[in-house]
Amino acid sequence: YLSGDVQLDILPRLTNGKIDRKELLKIKNTVPALSATTAMSPLEKSIANAWTEVLGVECVDKEQNLFDLGAESLSAIQMVNRLQDLLKINISIRDIFENPTIKSIAKYIEKLIDTV
Repeated sequence: YLSGDVQLDILPRLTNGKIDRKELLKIKNTVPALSATTAMSPLEKSIANAWTEVLGVECVDKEQNLFDLGAESLSAIQMVNRLQDLLKINISIRDIFENPTIKSIAKYIEKLIDTV
């Protein structure tokens, strides 16, 4: 499980001494993604592929909290749109926030599909 924390020896600074937030973002985006170590169902793989595209990471594990990997409201909205297009289901942004792992959103989607 990746918490999203990165330990730095020094913080990048601007010439005026303030923290350089743009450089911090670059550091965050260079942290290697956790490889998927657990087997995924076809649905989980589809969700994982969509998340890697939305978040711009190489891969995600189905147990990782996607908001710890950098997801926020805009990426959650993008994910809702992708899942609706891909799976032809009706989900909301709230569903993403309540099910922040690939495993949990897949389980939720399976329940949706079973009730249709």
